[in-house]
Amino acid sequence: MENNAKPAGGAQIWRKELYSILGAFSFLYLSITTVFFYIRRRRIADIRYRPLRLNILNVIASITLCVMACLRTAFYPNFPCALVNWPAYIGFFLYCSSVTCRVISFTWIAKYNLAKLRLSIAYTPSLNLSNLSNNSINNNFNNNSPISPGIKERLEKDFPGVKLMNRLKMFKHFTTDKWLTYWIIFPTMLMALIFALVEQLTSPNLSIIPLSTNCTPAGIEYIPLHILNGTFLILIIPFLICLIYNIKDAYGLRNELMFNLVSGAIAYIGYFMIELVFPRWKNYFGSLMLAWVTFIICHTLSITIPLIQSFNNKVYSLPNSIKSSKRAIKRSLSTTKRNNQNNQNNQNNIVIGDGKSKRYLMFEKVLEDSELFERYKVCAAACFCAELVIFLQEYQYLKILVAHSCTPSNKEVLPPPSPVLHITETGHVTFPNNSDLLNTSTATLVSPTFVTTPCTKSIAETVTAASWIPMPFELRTDYSTFYETFFDSNSDLAINFPGCLLSDIKEMVKDEKYELTMYEEAREEVLNLLYRNTFERFLKMYGIEIEKKGIYNKG
Repeated sequence: MENNAKPAGGAQIWRKELYSILGAFSFLYLSITTVFFYIRRRRIADIRYRPLRLNILNVIASITLCVMACLRTAFYPNFPCALVNWPAYIGFFLYCSSVTCRVISFTWIAKYNLAKLRLSIAYTPSLNLSNLSNNSINNNFNNNSPISPGIKERLEKDFPGVKLMNRLKMFKHFTTDKWLTYWIIFPTMLMALIFALVEQLTSPNLSIIPLSTNCTPAGIEYIPLHILNGTFLILIIPFLICLIYNIKDAYGLRNELMFNLVSGAIAYIGYFMIELVFPRWKNYFGSLMLAWVTFIICHTLSITIPLIQSFNNKVYSLPNSIKSSKRAIKRSLSTTKRNNQNNQNNQNNIVIGDGKSKRYLMFEKVLEDSELFERYKVCAAACFCAELVIFLQEYQYLKILVAHSCTPSNKEVLPPPSPVLHITETGHVTFPNNSDLLNTSTATLVSPTFVTTPCTKSIAETVTAASWIPMPFELRTDYSTFYETFFDSNSDLAINFPGCLLSDIKEMVKDEKYELTMYEEAREEVLNLLYRNTFERFLKMYGIEIEKKGIYNKG
């Protein structure tokens, strides 16, 4: 078969040098950034939502395809077709499957957190003042007490949001990066190797002896690849975009998919145009170089940008009252103190009289505002930590029980109203259209956060007697339920507390040595996690609403 490739002529020397250097650069850039991404993975804020195994496999595919594209362009028309066949099958199959698995894993995590959020807002407790009167208080503290924190009722089979969570839990095992790698990517790669081997053995254009360099673009040996790439661009990517379309914050994955769709389509069409219509262009610009641009930019979006942000992420110091606070538990506990990371150069971290920075005071004001607290739930779900705000909300129910157990004459406890936002099973979040809700002149909405004191205040700060009186027997069931909800590793709302804190609380529950203030350090840890990991994103998501409240001024 006659080779229809045009020789490069005088341009061949500079083309070899240029594209060989570009190939070496591609390998070094993709490899080095990935190595640093792995080394600094603990400093990358959203590493939990970027499955490391799947991302590395995606990088391996990009390296294979980028280096092959550069070398084929550099040594055209003398580049062996066999060295195109194998990298192309391995690279494209691995790239398409790894991107798909990343989206599947991310989608499950996002939907699961939205299901948690629906549990927190769908429930309106059957709580009223008559339930809390002095005459009925003893009757209310039964095992089926209506003034229980409410989490048991929310986990009933027919409660709104539970059905969605139960459906998602059925697929939890099948959305981990380990399962997706072993049962999706590995079989896909086996299929790619079989295709490449069959083509290698049957196609004369891929012969090694004699060495064939006649790589026909429309040859039968590349038909499976053309079908794969076309299906990925036309069907799979649009479907993946639909999966994460309603997710508030997709951590750059949605942008990466959109770029894959647009740039990939241009590269797909451009490949056939250069190979079939403008073959002379291959003397200057290879038909696979448009795909090279796509892979490099997608790698930059998924690996390089998060890596750079890990160096730029500001660490905001906590107020001294939190860093040096002692546990309210009445016994000595061996807790390792966190390192004091000060960032006094940041104007938001200027410490004022009470030891709290301006930034942290703003954080507290947000949590103390009922409407902003509801919006913070959406932010927490977008950051995949909905259980943190649910913890604060359920902590408020414990506070109401303690307040009425220790001070039965308390008349300030009000029933929480219906939530101000609505979340559907598809993840669509809606707020009231009435813009007056954002005006500071309107009456603030009473939410579960405003039971006796806001969630920024502890039980001991709300009820002074709670720091020294014994645990009332009628509250043990509620405290046990709270433990099972947020400290039991098998719970859907379990929080990743430090091991020493978790073991101490577990030991107290096991020995039934309950104390009214036993969850105080856990509350401080939750505030710590929210402040460090979500507040910056909350400011970006709802900065306008905070400014209208007079809490936040970007200037």
